[in-house]
Amino acid sequence: MDNPPWTDNDIQIHTDDLCFQNTNLEPEIKSEFLKYIEYLNTENIFATDGAKRSTGAGIGIINYKKTIMRKIRLSEMTSIFNIELYAIYHAARYVINRGEIGYIFSDAKSVLLALKNHSNNKNNLLKLTA
Repeated sequence: MDNPPWTDNDIQIHTDDLCFQNTNLEPEIKSEFLKYIEYLNTENIFATDGAKRSTGAGIGIINYKKTIMRKIRLSEMTSIFNIELYAIYHAARYVINRGEIGYIFSDAKSVLLALKNHSNNKNNLLKLTA
């Protein structure tokens, strides 16, 4: 019997390529990004990422001060679109539940475009999110 996806340690969630974590970025780019974060003046700045393998899927959420980090395992049957959407949803719910303003960085362009145009979408999770 296979292990459930939430116990699969082979799924890697990568949020280390973001400006506030990546040590390989040009110093000027990292400096400008950190100035922008300082300008936003909130601790509710999150990065999200999703990953999918044949053995399972998962999401990762981290704030830029690395005081809030979360990984959640999902079924391998979940589409990459819904995985990325769920990551953004989770970060948004955290900010909404606190009643504060927040910013979420994501590389999921298709999800971000769908959220922008959510009234024309048939995805039920997207409807719940928007």
